[in-house]
Amino acid sequence: MKWVNSTILNHKSDTNQMRELLPEIMAKLIQFDCGSDLTMEFPSGDSISKTGWDGVCETTVSSLFVPKGKSYWEIGTNKGIKPKADKDYFKRTNDTPKVIKEKSTFIFVTSRRWSGKSKWRSNKDDLSDWKEVRVIDADDLELWLENSPSVGSWVARRFSIFPDEVEAAEDYWKDWSYFSEFEITPELVISNRIKEADQISNFVGGDFGGFEVQGTSIEEVIAFIISSLITGDKKRDERSFPKTIIVQKFNTLQSLNTSHKGLIIICTDDDCRSLSKYENHVFFCLDFQSNSSGLTLPITKRDAFAEKLKELGFEYDKAYMLSNETGRSLSILRRFCLNTPGKVNWFKDQELSELIPLFFTGKLDDEKDGDRDIIRSLWSNDYQSYKRKLKKWVLLPDPPLYQVLNMWKVVSPYDLLFVVAKHITEEDLEKFEQCFLGVFSEIDPALELEPDQRMAAVLFKKNRKFSSWVRNGMCQSLVLLSVFGDEAGIKVSFNIQVWADRIVRQLLKETSLEHWLSNANIFHYLVEASPNAFIDSLEKLVKDSPEVLAGMFRDNGDGLFSPVYHTDLLSAIEALAWDVGHLSRATLLLANLVELDTGKVYANRPKNSLKNIYLFWLPHTYGSLDYRIESFKALMNKKPNVAFDILIEMSPKSIGDTAMPSNKYKWRLRQFVTETPYNSEILKNLEFMANALIELSGNISERWVRTIEVSYNYPSNLFKSFVDALVLQDTFHGEIHLLREKLRSFVTRHREYSEQDWSADEKQVGRLEEFHSTLISNLTHQYYWLFDRDPIWYGRREGLSYQDMHKTFQDKRLDATKEIISEMGFDGLKELAEISKTPWLVGYNYSQLPNDEKLVFELISSTEKHIKQLCEGYFNGSAQLKGLIWIKEKLIQLSNDDESSLLFLLSLFLKKDIMNLLNELPLSLSDTFWKTVPISCFHRLDGDDLAYGIDRLCDYKRFSTSLHLLLYLKEDTASDLIYRTLEGLPTNPLEEGVSIQGEGWQIAKYIKALDHANFDKEKIAQLEWYYVDILNDRANERRPLYLHDSLAQNPSFFADLVSFIYWPQSQIGKDELSQQGLNKEFLADRGRKADKLIENWPKLPGTQENGDINLEILTEWVKKAIDACTKKDRLKWGKYQVGKKLGQTVSDRDQNWPNPSICQILEDYDDFDLNQGFYIGVSNGRRSGVLRSGGFGGTRERSRADYFDRLSEKLVHNYPVISSVLRELANSNRHSADYMDKLDQQDEL
Repeated sequence: MKWVNSTILNHKSDTNQMRELLPEIMAKLIQFDCGSDLTMEFPSGDSISKTGWDGVCETTVSSLFVPKGKSYWEIGTNKGIKPKADKDYFKRTNDTPKVIKEKSTFIFVTSRRWSGKSKWRSNKDDLSDWKEVRVIDADDLELWLENSPSVGSWVARRFSIFPDEVEAAEDYWKDWSYFSEFEITPELVISNRIKEADQISNFVGGDFGGFEVQGTSIEEVIAFIISSLITGDKKRDERSFPKTIIVQKFNTLQSLNTSHKGLIIICTDDDCRSLSKYENHVFFCLDFQSNSSGLTLPITKRDAFAEKLKELGFEYDKAYMLSNETGRSLSILRRFCLNTPGKVNWFKDQELSELIPLFFTGKLDDEKDGDRDIIRSLWSNDYQSYKRKLKKWVLLPDPPLYQVLNMWKVVSPYDLLFVVAKHITEEDLEKFEQCFLGVFSEIDPALELEPDQRMAAVLFKKNRKFSSWVRNGMCQSLVLLSVFGDEAGIKVSFNIQVWADRIVRQLLKETSLEHWLSNANIFHYLVEASPNAFIDSLEKLVKDSPEVLAGMFRDNGDGLFSPVYHTDLLSAIEALAWDVGHLSRATLLLANLVELDTGKVYANRPKNSLKNIYLFWLPHTYGSLDYRIESFKALMNKKPNVAFDILIEMSPKSIGDTAMPSNKYKWRLRQFVTETPYNSEILKNLEFMANALIELSGNISERWVRTIEVSYNYPSNLFKSFVDALVLQDTFHGEIHLLREKLRSFVTRHREYSEQDWSADEKQVGRLEEFHSTLISNLTHQYYWLFDRDPIWYGRREGLSYQDMHKTFQDKRLDATKEIISEMGFDGLKELAEISKTPWLVGYNYSQLPNDEKLVFELISSTEKHIKQLCEGYFNGSAQLKGLIWIKEKLIQLSNDDESSLLFLLSLFLKKDIMNLLNELPLSLSDTFWKTVPISCFHRLDGDDLAYGIDRLCDYKRFSTSLHLLLYLKEDTASDLIYRTLEGLPTNPLEEGVSIQGEGWQIAKYIKALDHANFDKEKIAQLEWYYVDILNDRANERRPLYLHDSLAQNPSFFADLVSFIYWPQSQIGKDELSQQGLNKEFLADRGRKADKLIENWPKLPGTQENGDINLEILTEWVKKAIDACTKKDRLKWGKYQVGKKLGQTVSDRDQNWPNPSICQILEDYDDFDLNQGFYIGVSNGRRSGVLRSGGFGGTRERSRADYFDRLSEKLVHNYPVISSVLRELANSNRHSADYMDKLDQQDEL
């Protein structure tokens, strides 16, 4: 096709444009002809002024205008063609070595017509300077451009000639992909659709033909094809992309296909598919209004699309917002980037009012009655008629809707708003308001369940009337209407924002906890739809009904899978805080929630939200530093306790700090960006924080304890300010001993680690040490710290061993105890016990000194915890020091007081003589002791003494404590104790406060120890039945070996297990079982164990070591098992379980599956129940010879279907029965694959 002729070229030669453009034209023409078999350098643009050749080319192929081998090119647009040609020829000839000229071609190019070109060329050939001399003028260029349509189209557009029917792919791509701020890359267009891109690239590398590509719009299909060519095989696509051209009409395609060969033609007209003969690679671009048997482009994955946007420089939040809100539609993305929402091609040709109901709902679950009711209300007509109208919208190019299975979804609600806005009436908004309030007035039925059951509400049939799709979609629409309603062009008599405010106020005026919990997951929508109404409602709730908000934060004791409600509330308030106008109110609101918050399970608390908002190194608000300071001062005045806690949490940390991004509005405040504070701003903020902490600490001991702990992480000048303020305090309120301890431990730690970078300034540490000494008023204040389990003491790192350190501490404790008794008497000892962390050590050390034990025994009935611990320490130390005689004396002394006697006994470390002594005591006291003795009393026992203790615990059915103590016995000497403990554990309740959770490995280990000890196999088998769940756990090495052996050797045992799983088939059998009086829990547990045992049985009878199966043995076992199940009145279920087991069994060599012996048995029986069991066994088996793909959607199921198809075909002649079952499996997996693909699309949307 000819768009640029020699006349145009000749005329343009007088312009600078031609002078700059001609080298680039030549490069494109050469690349079109030679493709990848080319090395070329043609400077263009600003580089044309460089010295040297205008172009150099080397290729292994030749064309009409490009010679094979190396060629040197000179280009001109001058009017004086011959002088220019002569000058270039002689200059280059003289400058070029002869050895190069002999092998190279000299080519002169002019954009003008030159009638003397043949004569000039002949004269130069006669000189024999070069291998060959050629001339290309405007007439040659006209022909060359005609033969290179993609280049011809490109040149035409540069000369403002715009062919309607043809466009070079390069031009299309630049016009389509380039924006002022960024450009759409081929990688973004393809994203995760790599397989589809490979199909495009592979087609171009193959034979000529046609290839249909279908997508949501023609422009997306074109962009995808071009992107695939650009990113595909580089060598091939360097050759192919310059030859790529886009045509719009069949006649143009037909003409190009007839006159050219080797082009890549992208056709946008559906009629083009009628082409009968192909001399080129032809792509047919189709939308969903056309039927296609070719490649259908899937919707890009959300995460993949967002990741590619991030690679283009978008921030994380922006990238994911675009990925979600554009529906991964490239057409909508372009409208977002051009800020032209709603500018769709089909705008004027449709009944746009039909889209308004679905815009209001955003999404729709076609199977949900409530969702259909909403559409009826919004459409004022029956649902089916509306659904029929929606169908056409899905098929439009650049469709506004998607449909996947039962889901209808607006591709981009934001974009659609600008399409339908002018058609939205007051009546439409009134209907939406009524529906919105109706939907969100529903109380979540899941709240009727216990918290840890609510995540599984669907299993309990506690479903909401309206789908989550509709709930979220309606909220999103409310947000878009409130933010963009006026801009989009909605014309009504009232203000849209005021209307949205009214809806949110109306919804949140309800003060029941159930209502707020039911709507917690839409708070982030409500706050953006109406920030003022949302915060007003929360403030009113805090004032009038604080118990409702307190209830939202009550997560104590909830299970791991319990829903969390308060995080949605915090997320909404965090969004408010980004807005300067709401920062102070959001701050105070969070402070109120801090006081109401009693939860402990989850880390996301109001306090953490407040900390994040004011974090000095990364504030989560758009407020300036001065504004943040004023807002925080208001918090200090109104909520000083909360303000102090937040300041402590925000203070610098020696090991660094972390922050989680807080929730932001999606649509509001888009003009703001998050900025990292400058160092000067950070220092100013830290100064304010330090002064605020000093002010709030005042003369309160407990606050100074926390302030001291963080103060040294502040800059040194601010740390000095903390010390200055503290030492000036002459009186303190509160627990002064806590301040003393903090000062002592702080000074000690920073002295001990003074060489570390994080340690505080030595001068200031010294001042704190001096101040600490002023707070000591008696000896208990001086020595209490020694009575910690692991006291912090300056000097502990002076090379002392652990034993030496322990002895040093013990000596210091004894000296301190002695000094306190001497100075303050026994009352001093009691005071010491009260303020020390381990009162037990106080009593113990007193026992090691000359003492008055009567004073201690007088305290034995005390209910104060520290006094009881003091007594226990004293009794323990005295018993170790004075022995059994003293113990007996004291028991006699306490003989009339069982409670005191028990306390005395429980204070002792058990030894054999003490356990013997227990046998001499009154039975009631001995019984109480063994029922309550803690495990800590046994820690000095071993060998026979420990075995005796465990045996006594078993006498009192304390099997869970026994299980823990068995760890300290040698397994080979404790077989009887192991069996006794394991045999008693499942049949007796666990002791209060003793858990065996996570001890399955220990139980499996003990059963394995019984194996090694050659213990009675029947008893081991009994234990295997008790612990079959633990032994089936893959984390444990021991399996229920004896039960598995019994299954293989005894078909009647298999029948017993089947009878545990299923009820009898006959009514008589069912009645007989009912009359046995077994409770339902027992029957259910027994059936579950039996099912697990059969399912995890690893080898069928007759299985050989090499994986083969002996047909004779297996056949006999199957027959006997089925016969035994018949006698048990479970024939149907027996055959089903046998078939299931045959289906679950896989040869160690997967290529031999299914084993011929299994195939033969199924062939011989040809029984429905047996075949059905085999079908289920293969479907549910942990291994079935199918490699499990890691793809998304139905990839795994499709792989299985292909596998079963191949097997079915392989076995059809020899084993038609199993071939039929495998064919059913293939069909089932193929249906599942299609369904999973659709579900995957739903999840992505």
